[in-house]
Amino acid sequence: MKKLAFIYDCIYPYQLGGAEKRIYSLSHYLKKDFEVHIIGMRKEGQKKNFIENGIHYHTLNKYSDLYNKEGKRKIFLSIQFAFSLFFFLLKNDYEIIDTTANPYFHIFSIKLISLFKRKMKVFVTWHEYWDLNYWTSYSSYFVGIIGYILEIFALYSFSDIISVSNFTKKRIEKKIKRKVYLVENGIDKIKIKKENKIYDLIYTGRIIDFKNIDKILELTKINKKLKIVIVGDGPDLKKYKNKYKNKNILFTGFLKNETDIHTYIAQSKIFMMLSSREGFSIATLEAMSIGLPVICFNGKDNAAIDFIKNYENGILTDLKLKNINSAINIILKDYNKYSVNAKKDLDKNYLYKNIYPRYKKTINL
Repeated sequence: MKKLAFIYDCIYPYQLGGAEKRIYSLSHYLKKDFEVHIIGMRKEGQKKNFIENGIHYHTLNKYSDLYNKEGKRKIFLSIQFAFSLFFFLLKNDYEIIDTTANPYFHIFSIKLISLFKRKMKVFVTWHEYWDLNYWTSYSSYFVGIIGYILEIFALYSFSDIISVSNFTKKRIEKKIKRKVYLVENGIDKIKIKKENKIYDLIYTGRIIDFKNIDKILELTKINKKLKIVIVGDGPDLKKYKNKYKNKNILFTGFLKNETDIHTYIAQSKIFMMLSSREGFSIATLEAMSIGLPVICFNGKDNAAIDFIKNYENGILTDLKLKNINSAINIILKDYNKYSVNAKKDLDKNYLYKNIYPRYKKTINL
C-alpha cells in the first residue's frame, strides 16, 4: 500500500475545525487503500506517536492555545511546527503528501524535502485564498505584506493544487492561470433525533468580529420575540454577553461534544451565516443536513454562498437588519419547503462517502 501523509498543524478531535475534520473524515475512507498518516502538533493529552482506528498519528511539537487574545494564529507555533516537520520528513518517507496550505511556514519545509526526495508527490489543499487588500486589512500593513508573500510562495511551490470549494478554486485559477483540482469539503452523515424547535435562529462557530454575530443579536431590537442561540467561543464572546443581556438569547460557550452542537441545531429553525469571510463553512453544511434553511451574507469573501439556492434552501442577503429580518419572515412563512430543500441538496452533494472517490482519483493521477 502507498503511504499517504496528511500534514496540518491541528489534529481532530483535539482541535475542532473544517480542515482537520476533512482530514479525519477522508482518512477513514482512505485507510482501506492507503497506509494513512496524519502529522500535526501535539495538544495536551495527546501521545507523540500512536495508531487509532487503523490511522497513524504523529504529533511533533506541543502547544496549549492556538490563538492569541485577538483570536489570531500564534505565528511562533507555526514556525516551530515547520522546523519540526523538516526533520520528521527527513527521517520518514511518503509516496503522497497532502498538506493544507495555511499557515504556510511548513510549506518551506516540505519544499526543501521534495528537492531531494523527488518521488514524493505533493498536493497542497487550499481552504481560502486572500488577496493583498484583505491581508493588509486583516493585520497591520507590514504584517499583511509578509502574510501575502508567504501565501504566494505556497501557491507557486507545487503544481498540484486542490481547492475545497469552487469559490476558492476560481480565485486561485484567476491568480496563477493553472488547473486547480476541486475536491469539496463535506460532512459525515449526522444522526440526530427529532427535537422540538425552541430557537428561531442559531449560529455555531468562532465568536469573532468578522462573523458579524452582532447583526444576529441586533435583530432582537426589531423582533423582541426572536429566540436566538449562539454556540461557540472566541475573543468577542464576553463583549457580546455583556452587551446583549436578553432572556431570549442563549450563549452556550464552547461545546466539545459535537452531539451537543447538533442537538442545538436540531432545536432551531434557521441557521445564520453572516460572516464577511468564510473559506467554506462546515457548520452551514451540518445545519442544512439537519434540515435548517440558511440566511447567508452575500459577500464577496463568503464561500458559503456556494451552498445557497436563493429562495429555495435559504436566502442571500446584505447586512441591513431590515433585510435580514425580512428574510427570516419569508422562510418562516414557507418553512417546510426551505427545510426539505436544504437537507436534499446537502445529502446529494456534500457527504464524504460521495466525495472520497473523487479525492482518491485526484491523488492517484
